[in-house]
Amino acid sequence: MIKLVVEINRHESRIIEETLFELAPHNWTIHFNRRNKSHRIEGVFRSESLATKAANELNNFLDFKNDLNFKFEALCPTDWKNSYKHHFKVWNLTNYFFIPAWEKELFKVPPQSTSIFIDPGMAFGTGTHETTRLCLELMHEAFTFQKLLDFNLVDIGCGSGILSIFARKLGFQKVLGIDHDQDSISNAQSNQVLNEIDSGLDFMLMDLQRLDDMKFNCVIVNIQADVLLENSHRIINLLSEESTLILSGILSFEAKDVEKHYENIMTTAGINSTIELTEKGQWSAIKINCYSRIKNQPQRKTI
Repeated sequence: MIKLVVEINRHESRIIEETLFELAPHNWTIHFNRRNKSHRIEGVFRSESLATKAANELNNFLDFKNDLNFKFEALCPTDWKNSYKHHFKVWNLTNYFFIPAWEKELFKVPPQSTSIFIDPGMAFGTGTHETTRLCLELMHEAFTFQKLLDFNLVDIGCGSGILSIFARKLGFQKVLGIDHDQDSISNAQSNQVLNEIDSGLDFMLMDLQRLDDMKFNCVIVNIQADVLLENSHRIINLLSEESTLILSGILSFEAKDVEKHYENIMTTAGINSTIELTEKGQWSAIKINCYSRIKNQPQRKTI
């Protein structure tokens, strides 16, 4: 195993975080040392050739005046295992506890609480990133007190499967997670087994286009803004008569453009809806509740 590491400044850290979301899934993590206020980026790879390729790819995306000058370090398997686990700790959303797989036998879940075990592997999704957290919070807010019998949900760009697994735990009867990355699908399927979910949840390697003839009570898309814009009509066509659409992966400065774009499509399609914009740090998410196909101006709500 090869670890790449380089010190970066605060400005570079912010730009790199935005870039990494577009590159997901990836092997990079950004670290901030609160004691000395320093930033660094690290990545762990199976070979020197993969590490070199990833470093070149990241530098090309960043297009800084000077390339990041990574330091190469050889890791033994134990070092990789410990580094991999260091950045994901137990956290909770009310009575739902998100627990690293390696703490499954160690962490005691409080009474009347629900556990969700996640091994992120090489996939995106532990719930700690703002984009994932926004989705989880909006799902919890929208569906915790609903009767979800016969409700279905699709998670587009499912990564580790965390949103799909949470949806099943909330009570959705049929959940489909899709991704175009085989490693993500394999990881999500492993997490499904880890959570002992035998039915009502499927992870499939497939593109968005293959969903064209399907309808869902809830559609979740946690992908960068340009993909949300490019595929907006196809995404909206997945919505059933009364449904919820959650869009995340949107940088705050992009949010109004994405909101306006979807609002215009809803209006043109004659869909009666409310649009809610939520921010967390430099990231935003949009929740759209669709009520009917009666032509009406969408109502806006900003948090």
